[in-house]
Parts: sequence; structure tokens; C-alpha cells
Amino acid sequence: MIFCKKTYVLSLALLMAFFGQEKLLAQELEKYNGPYKTKSYAGKAAFSYTVTEKDTIFNGPFSLQRSSLDALVAKEDNSFLIKGNFNQGTPEGKWLFQFGEFKSNRESEVVDYQYRVLISGIQEEAKGLIANGEPDGEWTITVQEIENSEQIATLFESAINFEAGIPQQGFSISDKNSTLVGRFLRDGLAHDDWSLFSSQSSLGEETWKFKDGVLATIDKTTKNGNETIPIFDFKQGDFKTINLDKNYLKLVALYEAQHATSSSQVHGMEKLLAKNADYYAKIDGILTDLGNANFKPDFKVKVPYFKMDSTQQEKLDNTFAVVDSLLISTAALLADSHLNILKRSNEDAMFHYNVLERLQQEYLLPLKELSKLNGQGLLNYISPKELYGYLFSADAPQKEFLVMVDSKEEKKEKAFALNNADDFDFNGENLEAIFNMYGFAKEGVNLTLLELQKILRIEKGEQELVALEEGLIAQQQQIEGLLDSLPKDKWTRAIEDINKKMEQGLTDYAKLRTNKAKLSFAQNQKECNNQLLLLANQLAAIPMRQQIVEKAYLDPVWNPFMATVMEEEVKKRITAAYKKVLLPYFIETTKASMDCNTAAQLAQDLEFTHKSMLQLREKETKKLEKKLKRENNPKTVLQLFHQFTNAK
Repeated sequence: MIFCKKTYVLSLALLMAFFGQEKLLAQELEKYNGPYKTKSYAGKAAFSYTVTEKDTIFNGPFSLQRSSLDALVAKEDNSFLIKGNFNQGTPEGKWLFQFGEFKSNRESEVVDYQYRVLISGIQEEAKGLIANGEPDGEWTITVQEIENSEQIATLFESAINFEAGIPQQGFSISDKNSTLVGRFLRDGLAHDDWSLFSSQSSLGEETWKFKDGVLATIDKTTKNGNETIPIFDFKQGDFKTINLDKNYLKLVALYEAQHATSSSQVHGMEKLLAKNADYYAKIDGILTDLGNANFKPDFKVKVPYFKMDSTQQEKLDNTFAVVDSLLISTAALLADSHLNILKRSNEDAMFHYNVLERLQQEYLLPLKELSKLNGQGLLNYISPKELYGYLFSADAPQKEFLVMVDSKEEKKEKAFALNNADDFDFNGENLEAIFNMYGFAKEGVNLTLLELQKILRIEKGEQELVALEEGLIAQQQQIEGLLDSLPKDKWTRAIEDINKKMEQGLTDYAKLRTNKAKLSFAQNQKECNNQLLLLANQLAAIPMRQQIVEKAYLDPVWNPFMATVMEEEVKKRITAAYKKVLLPYFIETTKASMDCNTAAQLAQDLEFTHKSMLQLREKETKKLEKKLKRENNPKTVLQLFHQFTNAK
């Protein structure tokens, strides 16, 4: 038995060795020396590789380079050298990157039996160690200015220590004008003082004070003196770790602008950090094209985090879409050549033109900036108070304001105000105030746009279009009045979707350019709005109608135990189909994206359903109840209601 076991183990070892050798043979290193092209670079390459499942995997020494003497002598040459090692497709070991942009003075000399050409230009060089595709140890990047083949100036230089891709200890970044020095914690978080020194002075001109990754203050020395600018407050609540990238620098600049007293802002620190990030991104792009790499410097910082709830985010998304549309319509009308001529002789046109221009500047453009911040992923890192101050750096815009108009006799001011201005509360430096400003701006801009368009059409004698526009506005006001009269519940949410669809109709109408297109659209929209209003009124009536139906389906029953008459629900399968299948279906189908035909059909179905429920109460419905058992398809339920309601 023992002998057999040993034989088995030996045989297994021989088999493993055999198949291992076969695998090694299948992945035998091959060598290449010749032209090669990546996404961004093409030149002469020399490398070793293996082929695995038709994929070429670099393994061992690698070099890719290009230089052209002919191009240099003729005009200029863009040269490069990329040299390092791979381990099974992952960059490993020493790496060197050189990029040159050179010109020649077209003169040459013979040195040691070789022709020598003097060159001038810029040479970039990055070098260091890579471990498992990430920077490891010290990495240096230098940019030198070359004149007649001699270095005459260092334009940029950075030296950063890494451990497994995480920046460590101290670092320095410099250009011709200044030098930045700072340090990191072992986890890559910025820490202590990051100081920027001018090449003209030993005194620090800017110092960022970090504590565990949080930028607390910025100290600046300018011609106006010294200033300490508070940035992130440790009391602001939750903090989140992010990369120190261009978006973070924009965030710092935003906070700095809010708290700095000096009118002139110096951004030397941001420029150096951004330039360094660009050089690392360039190398990361090359390595990523060649294999598995993550060469981003990954400077880490902490920022305050203000999480928005789903309702706030939905409001913001709606705001951004509408503001973009309003800005397009506003810009088009303000640039309208006919209007710009008409306003010179028409006091009404000048008034509404100036109102629109002011609403654009004081409301729409700041709200567009809010959209940009969202696109950059910065909104969650800005406190509502800071955000408010950034968007409206002066006082909050006014709900009632004066604009200049030219009458035939003299220049004068005329007031603009919305009738429902009190519905929009601007108080409080928070998101709710910003949402109210958006609501005010949307209503003010839409009304002003329509007034200006009406003035233009009256000028051209297009009364039919004016009447249609007034009708569309009246329909919009009708559904808004209906919403204001109802409590907030699932039915009003469905009506709000109808309101959104009607608002979208007005927005789409405002984008049209030709009167012919506007007339056709307005006629169709008016008919569509009639169907939408009919549906909205049907939805608004559901709570009251539901009570009527529930009362109709109650029968008095004698309860001997309590010696009293009690009410008991009858025909429960019919009422269940009504409450659990049809009513939810009507809510779910009422969407802002529905078409007008769907709205008309839903309004008919709602009216029929209510009448049908009252008629079925008095009919023989045992067959219907049997068919309704386990039936959850609303369209099938409606068909059954039609069938048994109309049956004689």
C-alpha cells in the first residue's frame, strides 16, 4: 500500500511537469524588432512577447523610439524614447520616457569622425521605478530648454516618492517662477504645509495648510499684504476622500473666491499641480495603451460631503434641462433683428426686452453655472451656503425690479413684477431658495418670451397666433389652479405629470422659428391640452368617486352577536379589481411622456369605469366575478367590465 501511494505521487508529479512544460512551450517568448504603432506614438520598437489566446502580451525589455535627422534638418523633429520592462503585460522595473521638440540651425561639425548637428528646443524626461503597473520609489519629471545642444533653463521639475502607487513623504514641483514643496501621510493624504516659494524671493507667497487631508486655510502674500483664507471647515460634517485633480482645484478656487478679501486672486499653486497632473496623465496614457497600468499620482484629499436626497436630485435634473432650453430661447429672441429694431420705437417691446435680458443675466446664467458644477461632479462637495454665495455673489436677485424704457418724450423706469411673486421665497441661503429662484425665473422668462412674441406678431398682424398663445397660457393656468386646490397625494402626483407635459409643450412651442410651424403646433397643442385637462379632472375626481363606489358596495347585515345592523362589502372581486388593478393602472399610465391619444383614452376609461362600477352593483355578476379571479391585467379587466356592463 505504501509503495502504491509513492508510485501515485510520483506519477502525478511527472504528469504536472509534462503539462507545465507543454504550457511553457505554448507561451515561449518571441522577439520583435521593427516598426510599431500605439494609439499616439509610432516608431521603431524592440520587445519580447508571448501570445495568449490571440492576445500579444509584452514580457521583458521594451523600447519604442523615433527621431528623424531629415525632418530636423528640413524644419523640426518631434522625437521620443519609451524604454522599460514588462512582466506578463504589466509594467515593472526601471522606466524612462523622453519627448523632444527640436529645431536645427542647419550647421554641422565633425567630432571624432562623426557629423554633429546642434539642436534647440524642449526636452521632457520622466524616469523612475514601476512595481505592478504603479509608480514605486522616486519619480522625477524634468522639462529642459535646449539651445545649441546645451541645457540653458529648467522649465519644469517634479520629484515625488511613491510606495505601491501611493505618494509618500515630501515632494517638490517647480517651474521657472516658483517652487512648491509639501508632504503626504502614508495613505497618500495631503498633510501639513504645502508652500509655494517665488524664485525671486525666499519668502513663501502661498501656503496651503492641510490636516489629515483637509485643506483648512490658504495663506497668501501679495502686493496688498498677507491674508489667511479659510477653506474647509472641520465642523461641516461628513468628509469624503477624493483625488487631488483639476475638479478639486476648481472646488478650492470656488471656496477661496468666497472668503478672500483681496480682489486679485493668485493661482500659482493650482497651476503647478495641474501641470504636474498633465505630465503624469501623459505617461499613464502610454502605459495603459501598452499593458495593465495605473500611473496616476493619486494625491488624496478630504472634502466636506453634502449628500442630496433623491427629491433634491430630481429637482436639480429638471432644473438643468429647463434652464438650458430657456437660455436657447432667450438668446434667440434677444438677437432677433426685427425685435432689436422694433424696441427703438415701441415702449412695450423695449420694456419686455430689457426684462428678459435682466432675467437672463441675474437668474438663468447663475443657474447654468449650477449645471456646470453638477457636470463636474462638485455639487455634493459644496455647502448650500457656499453654493448660494458662489452663484449670487452680490445680493440675491430681486423679485421686483426697475428697467429703463424710452418713451417718445423721455427716458424712464418701469417696474417688473409677477402677480404671484410671493409664492417664491428667496430667504435662506439654501437649495430651497435656489429652487424658488428657478421657479420664479422660469415663469418670468416664459411670460416675457410670450409677451415679446405677441408684440412681434401683433406688429405683423398675426392675431390668430396671439389668440392661440393666450389660450395655451390659460390652459396652463387652469391645470396649475387645479393642482393648487388639491391635497398632495398619489392622484395629484399623476396630475403633476400632466402639468409637466403641458409645460413641455410651451417649451417646444417657444423653440419654433417660423410662424407657419408655430400656428400648426399651437392648434394641435390646444386640442391635446383639452384632452390632458379632461384627464386631469377625471383624476382629481377619483377620491370622491371612490367613496361613492365603496358606499354603493355595502349591504346592511344583521349581527346577532352584537344585536345590531352592520355594513358588509359585497362583490369583493369587482371592488378589488377596481381598487387594486384599474386605479393603479390609471396612475402608472399617466406620465409626462404619454401622447395625447393615450390621455384621451385614459379619460374615457376613467369615466366609463366609474359609471360601470355603479351599474354592475345592480347586475347579476357571478360570471364576471369568476372571470376576475386572479386576473391582474388592467386591459383585460376593462374589457370584462365593458362586456358585462353592456350585457342585457
